[in-house]
Amino acid sequence: MGKVTVVITLYNKERYIDQAIGSVLQQTYSDLELLIIDDASTDGSVAKARQFKDPRIRIVSLAENLGQCHVLNYALTLITSPYFMQLDADDWLDKETLRRMVEVAEAKPDAALFYGNHLTYWLDDQERVVRKEPIILEQYQNRYDLMLKMSNAMVPRFYRTEAVRDVGGWMAQVYGDRIADDVQIALRLARKYRLVWINEFLYHRRRDTQNWKNFEQSRPLRRQYRYELYNQILREWGDEYKADWVPQPDGSYYLRGFIRK
Repeated sequence: MGKVTVVITLYNKERYIDQAIGSVLQQTYSDLELLIIDDASTDGSVAKARQFKDPRIRIVSLAENLGQCHVLNYALTLITSPYFMQLDADDWLDKETLRRMVEVAEAKPDAALFYGNHLTYWLDDQERVVRKEPIILEQYQNRYDLMLKMSNAMVPRFYRTEAVRDVGGWMAQVYGDRIADDVQIALRLARKYRLVWINEFLYHRRRDTQNWKNFEQSRPLRRQYRYELYNQILREWGDEYKADWVPQPDGSYYLRGFIRK
């Protein structure tokens, strides 16, 4: 058992999975396990993953497609390490990522989620990088500041295992839960724990044309889900405040702030 489990939820990422796996095995921090859960892929993803012969790799194949949140909750039942981290199958890590994450996590035992900055690579139809965009986050002052400001992906996401179990893992009731798994778990953890920012570029995020197309198609659902999720989370946080929503011309809502009840 390693001190850190890197979890890759895999579904039809044959083109990219080797880079994701390679970035884990090349970490300067070696006390790790790589848990790959294949969510019933129909391409050659699993065969490609099995080409890596390293005793730290564990591959679990599911008989049917469950979706991101169900797979993450299943992974939570398999993890035996005190920390774990999500890595999307089409992304990759900086070689120092785990070393830095463990360092900070051990120094801040009251925190549950650690996140950093990342580089986003925009690809064209031939999978050539046409733009590299640095995304720099910030240290949110409290849970309301987090809810008000969070817009970019919080990656890398490095978790204290027991804290995620304490809040019950990921919600998986509606489709929106699956497409915003990072948002909902961050907000649920913020009810009881600190979230800590590491001001370093530790993650590489790939955005190909299909990825972006899927994101655009789901945008209306994401907006509606955000509205419903934030209202629900505020109730879970004690119902002290209600969201100050401003209607937008496209039918969505802009969160302007909070009003004490």
